[in-house]
This record gives sequence, structure tokens and C-alpha cells, in this order.
Amino acid sequence: MLKISYFARVHNKLHVTYQVDDKDFEAVFCYYHTVDFDDLEKRFGLEFMERLYFHIIAFEATKFQSVSLRGIDWGVFNKYATNEFTHFWHTITYAVWTQWRYENNLPNYKQPVFAVSNNHYEATTNKKENIETLMFVGGGKDSLLAMDLLERSHIPYDTFAYSHINYGPSQLMLIDELIDNFGPTAHYDMSITGTKTEGNMLVETIGSIFNAIPYALQNGYRYFALAHEKSAEREQLTWDVTGEKVNHQWGKSFGTEQIINQYIQTQLVSNLTCFSPIRPVHDVVIFNMIRGHPAVKDTHSCNISKPWCGQCPKCAYVWINYKAYDVGSFALDMKQNKETFLQLLGLKGHVPFECVGHKEETQLAFAVCNKREFLKQKLDLNVQETIDVYTIVDRRVELMPNYHRNKIVPLLEQGALDARKFLISIFD
Repeated sequence: MLKISYFARVHNKLHVTYQVDDKDFEAVFCYYHTVDFDDLEKRFGLEFMERLYFHIIAFEATKFQSVSLRGIDWGVFNKYATNEFTHFWHTITYAVWTQWRYENNLPNYKQPVFAVSNNHYEATTNKKENIETLMFVGGGKDSLLAMDLLERSHIPYDTFAYSHINYGPSQLMLIDELIDNFGPTAHYDMSITGTKTEGNMLVETIGSIFNAIPYALQNGYRYFALAHEKSAEREQLTWDVTGEKVNHQWGKSFGTEQIINQYIQTQLVSNLTCFSPIRPVHDVVIFNMIRGHPAVKDTHSCNISKPWCGQCPKCAYVWINYKAYDVGSFALDMKQNKETFLQLLGLKGHVPFECVGHKEETQLAFAVCNKREFLKQKLDLNVQETIDVYTIVDRRVELMPNYHRNKIVPLLEQGALDARKFLISIFD
């Protein structure tokens, strides 16, 4: 049983105690810049802000599903667990935790139940300000390209970085180093500190969106720009027992983005839209578009030991693509990562449950390295067909605001064309 046993709100912090089977887990949500909850409660009303606090707290609570929760008591927030919230929360958490159910062989797992309120609430409307776009920065190559596209499009933006308990303050320091290469109008940090939990999956991608809404309200943002690429769309496998598609990156998918926007706009902030500037392109195009960018040296993507552990699937995937496309370099031993590369290539088991691209993208990177005599790895790959598939620009960009789309999509199309030319020149 999970219970919210304590909640307190101060000027720019939320203090929460999650009680799980009589064991307490503390969490402090810290907003370091400009957020003033006293001011926001005056402007938007206490009830609305309490609903927002509830959403922030509820999505952090999803990590406790790893103990097979049977029930949840939202404590002082019970009245905000509406039918709309319940449907949304269960939809999101069930899909995100499909991987966990698969890994633990729990095809019949039942989600935790909680009392559902019959209350109904309306969304508020945010005040428009001069800077309308808040760019989420995680520190990797996707964030780099997204910021680069905004700047090349002359779209003013601010940046937002988030650090979780499990990562610590070094996460924000590394992100700041990347952002220093760019020129956002302002930068905002947010962190969650408290009791560290081991072995739990985090609904970070979605949770961070709710975590950032106080900044949207305080500063008048209408758009959250997320660095989510097309390569995140595909599942790693289909679970033979249930027929479910298991995708580690489901939270970054286009379908999820649609679900989140529909919920936020009807239940919380009517004129706030999430979109991704890089959604139309695969990693093949992204790696080619950041080649030669001075900020590459300040990227990091590892979720184990930042900036790079050199021993995980994510490090291996980025390393081989950096090498193939002359992007950058960091220390990694191929022999130590042999099993990982076999999985990434689709030659053993399934593609790892990580934020990595399709097996064809890894195969193409290996093929480029082979052709350039960096490696000697024979692969059965239709190179031309792979280039054709992974250098297209998906025109399904209806969530991207018109102003952004008209400026960004032409840059992506040129980037895709350049990637195609580069690859063809390698294999000619």
C-alpha cells in the first residue's frame, strides 16, 4: 500500500512523504528560479495549484509500482483523483511499466487501485509572454540538435533542466555545460531530492512535463519543446504471452505526446502544447546533423555513470554512431561490450531496453565503419534500402506549432538530404 502521508508547500519547494508498507520515502521538489508558489496560488487559485501539486507528486509515485502495489491512498489529494485523472494515470503507467511486467514475467499484473473522485475540474488558461517556448534539455545529442534548430530558426526560447534523486546534482552541472554553447534567453533548473530508491523504473519523460508546468505558469510559456526523435517509436519486442509491444521509449512516442497534450489541455492548462522539433527524423539524420558542432564535446547520455560509463547499451550505441559519422569520441572497449553490440545489431536476443535506435541504424553505423576500415564486421544489410528508410522526414508534425514547423522542417529536410549524400558517398 502506498500512502501520501505528509505534504507541505513552501515558497518554491514541495515536501512529500511517500509511505510504502510503513516505510517512509522523502521527496523534495525544488524549483530554483522564479517560481513563487504564493504568487501562483494568488493568480490561479489554491484549488488549481493543489491539483497541479497532486499531478507532480502522483507521477513521481509511479516508481513504487516495482513493489507490486495493490492500492494507493492519495491522502489530502484524494479529491483530485478524478475519473479523468484515473484513466490518464492508468493509461500512462500501464504502458510505461510494460517492460517491467515483461522482465518480471507478470502478464496478469493488476494496477493499484485508489478511490476515484466524482469531482470535475476545468483547465485554466495561461497568460502569453514574449518568450513562448521552453526547451527541455537532457544533455544528449537530441537536446543539442533541438537547441541548434531553434537558434538557426531564430525562435527565441528558454531552457529547462531536471535532475532526479537517482542522478544527483552532477546531472544539472553537465547539462549546464551543454547549454553554455547556446543562447537561451533564460535557463531554469528543477530537481527532486530525498530518499534514493534502487531498481525502480522512472516515468521521467512524462513526470518532467508536469514538473515544469509551474515554470510555464510563472513565465507564460505556451510550448514545451521536447527532444524526442522518430527512432523512439518502435518497440524492442512483442511479448509472446500477451501480444503487447514492449517499448522502453514509449513515453517519448508520438502517440504518448498526443495523449499528454489532450489531457493537459482539457484538465490543466488549455493553451499549453508539448511537441518535439526533431520528431520527424531518425537518429541517422540527427547524428549527421550534429557532425562538427562544437557542443558535441559537452554531450552526455549515460544513465549509469555520467557522462559516459562506456559499458552500457546507450554508451555503445552513441559511441558507434559518433565514430561512424565523425561526430565525436569517448572511451569504450568494443571487446568488453561485445554482447551489447550483438543485441544492438539484432544478432542476439532483442534490442536492449534503453534509449537507443533501431537495429538497422546500428547496422548502418557498423557498415559505415567497415567501409571506412574502422571495423571488420560482416553484416547482411541492404545498405541502399536502409539509407532510403532512415533519411526521410516524417511530415506527421501536426503537434508542432505552425510558426515552429515552417522554420524547422526545412532545416530537417536539408539535414536529411545531407545525411543521404554523406552515406551515398561512403558506399560509392
